[in-house]
Amino acid sequence: NTIAVDAPGNVFVGGTTDYSGFPTVNPFQTEPTPGGEVIAGSSAAASVPYANWNNKGVTGTAVDTSVPPGTFYVATLADGLWKTTDGGSTFNPTSLASGNVPTVGFTSLTSPARLFVGAADNVSVSTDGGSTFASATGIPSGQSVYRVIPGDASSPLLVFSCTGNGLFRSTNGGQTFSGVVGIPAGIEVYDGT
Repeated sequence: NTIAVDAPGNVFVGGTTDYSGFPTVNPFQTEPTPGGEVIAGSSAAASVPYANWNNKGVTGTAVDTSVPPGTFYVATLADGLWKTTDGGSTFNPTSLASGNVPTVGFTSLTSPARLFVGAADNVSVSTDGGSTFASATGIPSGQSVYRVIPGDASSPLLVFSCTGNGLFRSTNGGQTFSGVVGIPAGIEVYDGT
């Protein structure tokens, strides 16, 4: 489902598999859990201990590039958004510690850095590392958010949200969204990458 890379080149992969031979190097877990969830890391550093994601349904990962390496977020199907600051040795819940979080995105191109979470029917934004979140406006109620895509260096306040009812764009860092012209209403947009 997801892949993220931090500044030193550590790769974090999250998703589901029933394949016992899933290739990993220095994994958080060596085999899929009974529910098939996998979160693995690859690094030249020592092996990283396994964090128990049993039946949580890892849906997304995002690396926090605004702080020293080792901070990243894990989105889950049922248990909200989790954060590690020690490269995955321990995880703690953010203030969104329950519910379905299908996607997470991060940008350090703004000041302060922004963490974007696509929840069941909206986008939430945190500027304090997940301690608090503010809900965006402009995405119609009841629409599943499948992916949140932060802008690049040339447009750091640009954010896209792929939803069950089209593609939405924010030009103010995720505070408000509006539909993208040219994409008919009702079209599901799963992934804008």
